[in-house]
Amino acid sequence: MNDETPPVDGDGDGASPCAWCGRPVRQSGTGRPREYCRRSCRQRAYEERQIQQRIAVANQAALAIARDKQLAAADAAATDSSRDDQIRHVTVDGSEP
Repeated sequence: MNDETPPVDGDGDGASPCAWCGRPVRQSGTGRPREYCRRSCRQRAYEERQIQQRIAVANQAALAIARDKQLAAADAAATDSSRDDQIRHVTVDGSEP
């Protein structure tokens, strides 16, 4: 078996780029690897994820509203055409044509 532990990021110095700003993030070698160089970078990344999530929810809502409008229009058109089929045509004197 190999007793060597591989470097954290593959370049041997133990530093990986910050997920937000790109600065090097020094890794301790134990525990979960850090993703951000500072707490402010972690906070900015969190805020960006929240914004993207809200945009996705708004887009889904807009698509659902558009789909509902299309279905309502299709239902209205189908109802109008079936109503036209049910209308009896009556002449002025009251007799059927």
